[in-house]
Parts: sequence; C-alpha cells; structure tokens
Amino acid sequence: MDLVLTGVEGLDQMLGGGMPRGHVVTVLGSFGTGKTTLGLQFLMQGLINGEKGMFITLEEDPESVRANAASFGWDLSAHLKDKRLALVKLEPADAKATITKVKSELPEFIKKFGAQRIVIDSVSLLGMMFPDDMERRTRLFSLCNQICSNKIRIR
Repeated sequence: MDLVLTGVEGLDQMLGGGMPRGHVVTVLGSFGTGKTTLGLQFLMQGLINGEKGMFITLEEDPESVRANAASFGWDLSAHLKDKRLALVKLEPADAKATITKVKSELPEFIKKFGAQRIVIDSVSLLGMMFPDDMERRTRLFSLCNQICSNKIRIR
C-alpha cells in the first residue's frame, strides 16, 4: 500500500509508515487539541515532497492560518506565491450556501489547482452546522465523495 508521511515522526511510526494515499482521514478533537497544527504539518510535509496542498478553513481567516503556521517556523508565503499551496476560506454561517459552494465550486477548483493533499479545518465545525446525526453524516460523506471523486484524482 502506498503511504504518505504526515510529518509527525511518532505518528508516522505508529501508523506503520504514514497514512494510505488517497484515503480520507478525519481527525476529531476539542478546541486546542492540535487538529489545525497536524493539518498544517501534513501539508508542509507534502510541500517538502513536491506535492501541492490546499488548506480549506471554515473557522480562521487565511492570515490567521499563516500566523499559526509561522509560530511553528513554517513560512507559507513562498508556497502561496508559487501556487504550490492554496488557502481557501469558506463561511459556515450560511450552511446551505457553504454546502452549495462545496458541491459546485470546490471540486473544480481542487482539480484545476492540482492539490494532492487537502486539509479541511475543521470538519467538526461543519458537522455542528447540522444538528441531526443523519443529515450531518450524509453531508460529511457527500463532502468526502466530492473531494475523492474521479473528477479530482488526488494522487
């Protein structure tokens, strides 16, 4: 099985060499547990490997994401400038509009950009937008299917 490194040495060892390429991995946890940091480190490892990455945020503005990365010594500016990395802000305030945008615009943008690693921060917030368990599960599966569709082909 083809594996991708997360950039977190102990985690990669625990996972037997990394995460399976092409799989959707959900990281859940409460505020402050390191979900954003793990996502940024995963993207930085991809950039080191020559892979394009995309950070989709539902909570923070792109400048805040850049500042967060900088606090770990990761300068995203050059990667953003040379279009190896994209920071995308989606507004979760209007759930229906956000889901419509995710379904209609995001897959094409990912395809055109050529992202090989994608982080959505935070899926838990997207899940909280739908109080009904069945709708939440349906929406999250739909999002994963949109990202992993044959139209996008994440390598």
